[in-house]
Amino acid sequence: FEGPLSCTLRAAVQQANALAAPASAQDSKGHDFWLMFPGNLSGQELKLFIAGETAAAGAVEIPGLSFTQAFAVTPGSVTTVDLPVAAQQQNSDIVEDLGIHVTADAEVTVYGLNRQSTTTDAFLGLPVDALGTEYINLGYKNVDVINANQFGIVASQDATTVTITPTVATPAHPAGTPYTIRLNRGQTYLLRDQNAAPSDLSGSIITSDRPVAVFGGHRCANIPAGHTFCDHIVEQLTATSQWGQSFLSMPLATRLNGDTFRVLAAEDNTTVQVNGSTVATLNRGELHEQVIAGPAQISADKPVMVMQYSNGEQFDGDEDSNGDPFQMLIPPSEQYLPSYTVSTPADGFDPNFINLITPDSAVGSVQIDGTA
Repeated sequence: FEGPLSCTLRAAVQQANALAAPASAQDSKGHDFWLMFPGNLSGQELKLFIAGETAAAGAVEIPGLSFTQAFAVTPGSVTTVDLPVAAQQQNSDIVEDLGIHVTADAEVTVYGLNRQSTTTDAFLGLPVDALGTEYINLGYKNVDVINANQFGIVASQDATTVTITPTVATPAHPAGTPYTIRLNRGQTYLLRDQNAAPSDLSGSIITSDRPVAVFGGHRCANIPAGHTFCDHIVEQLTATSQWGQSFLSMPLATRLNGDTFRVLAAEDNTTVQVNGSTVATLNRGELHEQVIAGPAQISADKPVMVMQYSNGEQFDGDEDSNGDPFQMLIPPSEQYLPSYTVSTPADGFDPNFINLITPDSAVGSVQIDGTA
């Protein structure tokens, strides 16, 4: 789709029982969210995009910045809330009061956009009822251009104790040695790794005694190593209890040589397959990285998290390929939903694209804004 994209997608997938979400699966819709923005290279715009299937009223608050903004949601459209740039956390290994609280009187979906000219990414926010107490970080490694892979944490409750076991050493914390931090509701914490390549906080284990939100990424990543240009990458990560075993992916539009994928394991002796061929056996916190060209079926015999990355523009040998790094969490097929409302920024990104994956039996029933 070219131009600003704001539309509702509906797919009649009820006949595809294999893709029905289990009763315990969480979705991304909710009344209550605690979010944060890990730091971009500098950052010119922070925005939230809020959508819902029913009319809703709510507020966005950043208590630590004395910021409050009311909002209203109209079904089928997207509401934008501009945030102060000071809401992003740039300080590593420091507790700050930069949590962003979104509340609404009906279920909404929230996307966060961290935008700077030439380095932008966005994340899907997860509501408080979808948060967990065990996470394994997934971002992207340092490649000796801008060394700043990172993860962020925000607490949803007071008196939350978080235990972090980093995969690599940071100035105050040795690799592999657990340490704890204490967070109250809405407080945030960022850990940034500035070590030489190929240092990577991916695989770091984060546990807590109360639910927290965790965001993985990089201040400005080059993906893969040796290819320009760097971009901010970020996603809100799912707790290990929400990981899956079956994933489907499509290649990103305009790209010529495939996309980078990372598969992260939650348990020891996890066998990973891509299009039916075994590519790795992983232990807890280990990951497999490869470039995949074309559609892919990624599966594992134990729960995994799968991230798809846009490669740097020159990876394709074509400066007109309209792409630099971002990361995109791939949902397990067990958690597919029958409808989505999506949006892109009103300016600065043209054209826009969307990838759709649906069971064969539902292809004729997919509608965009009510049109098949």
